[in-house]
Amino acid sequence: STMSAGSRGARGGEGWGRLEASDVTIRWGEQILAEGMSGTIRPELSLSSPEGHLRRGEAGWAARVPWETPVGSGVLTVSGETILSARLEVETARLAHRLLGPRPLPPAPLIVDATWDRRSQQVHGSTSIGEIHASFSGTASIEPIHVRLDVQAPEVALVDLVGLFGDAIPEARSAEMAGHFSLALRAEGPPLSWSATLGAEGLAARDVILNPERYAFGRLRGYEGPWTSISKASMLSEAIIAAEDATFWTHPGYDVEALNVALSEVAANAERPRGGSTLTQQLAKNLFLDGERTITRKLRELLYALDLEHSLDKRRILELYLNIVAFGPDIVGAHAASEAYFLKSTDQLMPQEAALLAAVLPSPHRWHGRIRRGQLPMTSITRIVSNMVATGALSPDVARWSAVQRPVVVF
Repeated sequence: STMSAGSRGARGGEGWGRLEASDVTIRWGEQILAEGMSGTIRPELSLSSPEGHLRRGEAGWAARVPWETPVGSGVLTVSGETILSARLEVETARLAHRLLGPRPLPPAPLIVDATWDRRSQQVHGSTSIGEIHASFSGTASIEPIHVRLDVQAPEVALVDLVGLFGDAIPEARSAEMAGHFSLALRAEGPPLSWSATLGAEGLAARDVILNPERYAFGRLRGYEGPWTSISKASMLSEAIIAAEDATFWTHPGYDVEALNVALSEVAANAERPRGGSTLTQQLAKNLFLDGERTITRKLRELLYALDLEHSLDKRRILELYLNIVAFGPDIVGAHAASEAYFLKSTDQLMPQEAALLAAVLPSPHRWHGRIRRGQLPMTSITRIVSNMVATGALSPDVARWSAVQRPVVVF
């Protein structure tokens, strides 16, 4: 940059009366915020360029500079002295993360408004991305850098959340959606730690599946073998519900409590966090989707599950699940599983045997290999039988009798 000096000081001593500068570059760490700025440094800081300005006078700081964010180029506006107000605007933000999906979300406007009290270090404000809005409050310090924020998104409409993902959720083109989520998030760092609580009210979807009724009967997507009715697999049905989805008969296709448990395990970096899916969601995944562990797939799964719950009764949903779920490599459906593991039909399964089949469902290929080596999931079997007593599917006396009956697998 270049500078030029003005006349003597106003009170007769030697000094700078006016100091001008041109071609000034302003950096934040390694990031160039503005360049080619010109103006005065004395008696008042006032620099400007076609892209923005930086001023400081009696009212404090006033700045408007380009800001390169992780989601796109934006403009940062700051004003104030002890209490600083800031606004970040990114016209076309592109959210991208492996948990969101395999590709960035469609561009959407991002706005963040924040106020920071430098003395108390209190911060509060609001943010929006597309039609999703949230507020936040907390503290922020510069030396050392540390931020703690509580974020509240009290009402996020399902249709707006799905819309944020664009063509990554093709089912949204024809779907009719209702209801909303709520989210309470606490984040702190560095190092980053977080926790979240999810809520949902009135979630519903229809016209996601072209003809849901046809999925109530027959063989689907290449699944073969005798079709098993619930009446012939009542013990296995109860064991699966006790193992995978205790509220199956009453939930609307999703279980908020289970989702929050899954969120807590993800936040704690659990080695194998639970997915929080109901049996209806698992059925939707098996019928229509792949096993990708992303928010995109979870939202698609939710839409299908909500439509299944709207279109079919619980018994039909459970019967579908029994006949298409995998119990091991090339072992698909309740009939095949009962024959492969025990050389029995499903209506002959004992409680411990049904519990073993239910126990392999979270990881059927892995457990199939272990069981072949004689490693039975006895801890899970005991827990499932206990849950069956709690749900009323088994009497305590039958449970005590079955506890001494170790399953005998035939392969």
